[in-house]
Amino acid sequence: MTISLPYRSEIDGLRALAVLPVILFHLNPSWLRGGFIGVDVFFVISGYLITGIIYGGLVGGNFSFRQFWIRRIKRIAPALLCMLLFTGLASFWFTFSAEWASIGRQSFAALISLANFEMWEMAGNYWGVTAERAPLLHTWSLSVEEQYYLLYPTFLLITYKYFSRSILLWFGLGVIASFLISCYASYNHPSAGFYLLPFRVWELLAGGMLFIFENRRRQHLRELKFARWATIFGVLLLASSYFVISEETIFPGLWGALPVFGTLLILAFSGAPNCTATKLLSHGSMILIGKLSYSLYLWHWPVIVFAKRKSEGQQIEYPNLAIVVIIFSCLSVISYYFIENPVRRSRSHVGWITIPAIVSLLISVILIKIEKTYDTSHYNLTVWNGGKYDVTPDQGKTRRIVEKRMRGISSPQRSIEHDDAYKKEGIVSRNNDDRMRVGVLGDSHALMWCGVIDAVCADLEVGVTFFAANGTNPFIDFPLKRKGTFFFSAHEKLLFDKARLEFIKQKSPDIVIIATPWSGIKDPLVVSDLLSYLNKNNIKVLMLEEPPRLAIGDVNAPQFAAYMDGGKSSRPENLYIPETNKENHAKGQRLLKRLIQEYHNTTILPIIDLYKNHEGKVLLREGSNILYTDDDHLSEFGAGKAKARIFRQLNLWLNENSEE
Repeated sequence: MTISLPYRSEIDGLRALAVLPVILFHLNPSWLRGGFIGVDVFFVISGYLITGIIYGGLVGGNFSFRQFWIRRIKRIAPALLCMLLFTGLASFWFTFSAEWASIGRQSFAALISLANFEMWEMAGNYWGVTAERAPLLHTWSLSVEEQYYLLYPTFLLITYKYFSRSILLWFGLGVIASFLISCYASYNHPSAGFYLLPFRVWELLAGGMLFIFENRRRQHLRELKFARWATIFGVLLLASSYFVISEETIFPGLWGALPVFGTLLILAFSGAPNCTATKLLSHGSMILIGKLSYSLYLWHWPVIVFAKRKSEGQQIEYPNLAIVVIIFSCLSVISYYFIENPVRRSRSHVGWITIPAIVSLLISVILIKIEKTYDTSHYNLTVWNGGKYDVTPDQGKTRRIVEKRMRGISSPQRSIEHDDAYKKEGIVSRNNDDRMRVGVLGDSHALMWCGVIDAVCADLEVGVTFFAANGTNPFIDFPLKRKGTFFFSAHEKLLFDKARLEFIKQKSPDIVIIATPWSGIKDPLVVSDLLSYLNKNNIKVLMLEEPPRLAIGDVNAPQFAAYMDGGKSSRPENLYIPETNKENHAKGQRLLKRLIQEYHNTTILPIIDLYKNHEGKVLLREGSNILYTDDDHLSEFGAGKAKARIFRQLNLWLNENSEE
């Protein structure tokens, strides 16, 4: 008995329905908020087709691990290596040298099928600025599939050989187990849940389970009477998931079931005669895009990233947008017809890939090792004081990430009094006052202000407590929820929220200062619980504006200033850099204005004008002083420019409360 895997044109159409949303999302996330879940569609399709290849070979008695992996290498490696070579070489022209090492690590990780681990460690958040500037971010999903190809044949061989009668049960248990731990990870360790195979394997197994179920039936599912309607429902389900899921969704988790189930319905029931959805998926244009889907996926993202570098970090606008689409489309067509397709169909083995693999490896090593550094000694020392006030539990993890961009930046060790960090009282600076009259809540954008706020409170002789932690927004949900972040486990985050809430209840500070990147708040409702509580308890809230973001990426700002200054020690003029993130920054400003209208006890502290000139560019260097440490965090000198304003506002409020 043999099992064949016939060509089904609607599967190519389904691939098109996966890759087009990904491209639209990457061109501009506002066009299709859930476009990134096209990757999940690819996972289900891969699970279905790969199971067909392996299971068919096992049933026919001719399965070979060697031949299977050769076919996978011939399918994946040629176009991938070409893209890596292109990206590595282009990086020398399109990126600041401080980013070369990161790109080199990304390339090396993609070569050894560990890109998902590199992106997990490097970017953390798939939607963060670091991720947006990583030209090889998209290779994380390829590594997930490659790891699956390495392990899955053995699993399928064992279940087929020893548990043939109950093989569907074993698949079902695998899907359920992986789905449950995916839900757990999505809430408690969201970055790991997004990037790592154990939390994604249920999507691939679901596709495999469907193939085995189909081939154990005497009748194809697409021959059932309701197949047409099931296919239409699957397409509608998948299409709707692109609109209801966004970067704010806890994903994959429970929401991951939506696109996966829609994809399974299409795979199971498409192909029925006179089915509108099947005709749509089998249209010539959809088939062509589906065939090009792998090459399109490979090439679109690095071209978009490099184009954004040329546009100084802004969204690409027409006509440049059309040029970008034409460039990656042409590269994809060339890749498919002259590299991907010929090699896949050739009878030769894979020894020929040794040379391009070695060249890619050498470029990766060069990128990692030859990072050019610039002389910053003629600048005054740039200081990042945030580490003294950071209550993130895993200080080692925080330090590893921060140190990547801290060359030439002084970062004093934590030296002020603290009591088991977030677990009890945050970080306390008493300033000869038994009552904590000021509290500070925020993430790294609060950390950059902490030193200045501490100095202001010392001048005012009032107590202040800091609850600031990297990568953790300042807002608290009522009731408290167990939800992890990149730096906090769910349990640690719960303790942190309890400590913050207990501080507000017991100490009843006169003023709470909140600092965060307001431009990153997608859902305004996240702020409502905390502000309503503070408003109810008559606690004044000072919300610090988010400083403008430099169009330099997440790199070392003093190094970039030296690069722009060309190594000149004499600097007659200040250095201004174009601003990025303008659209989101404006949304954040609108949110702040709305909040002060809704909550009578809130005030905005304006600071943006301190850092921009009349042309709208951002001040990076003032004389010999550097105002930023990277693209969006102020140095101690930069934050100090707002000290007088912070002093005036706190002094005004504290005097009002004293008179009362």
